[in-house]
Amino acid sequence: MAQRSLLGLIVVAVALAACGPYYSHGVPPGFGTDCIPPAGAVLVYPAPNATNVPDNTNAIYIALPSPLPNAGAYDVALTGPPSYGTVLENGFVSVSASAVPTPNATPTYASPQYYESTLRSTLTAASAFAVYWNQANSACNTGTSASFLGSFTTQ
Repeated sequence: MAQRSLLGLIVVAVALAACGPYYSHGVPPGFGTDCIPPAGAVLVYPAPNATNVPDNTNAIYIALPSPLPNAGAYDVALTGPPSYGTVLENGFVSVSASAVPTPNATPTYASPQYYESTLRSTLTAASAFAVYWNQANSACNTGTSASFLGSFTTQ
């Protein structure tokens, strides 16, 4: 019986070690706080439920009520038609409000902080896309644990 318990502990230890440096917050990557955006996160461009978004859109913009520490550690997972799939976009960078294309959604709080995640692929025409919060190098995924920020449709 003791050998079975020891074997079980070894299996658990190996599994935890396999998670590597991204195992934090006491939970495996892709679960818990890793996949939840800060309170007040708003998709501002394309605005939620926007239609006729230009196919040449090259970035997703979000707003937060306070600065995001280590912004580059976060990005969006953009899910589109099968030909586009799900793409983990580039890490966020801080931008000014004037950098956000119009029309856009307006956050309800004062002094929003704006962030941009540039796209890795050209958007597919006449298609629906869903935007999810993602922590880079985590196992957040659109099926189970990533937080939905909004959706839009291209021209």
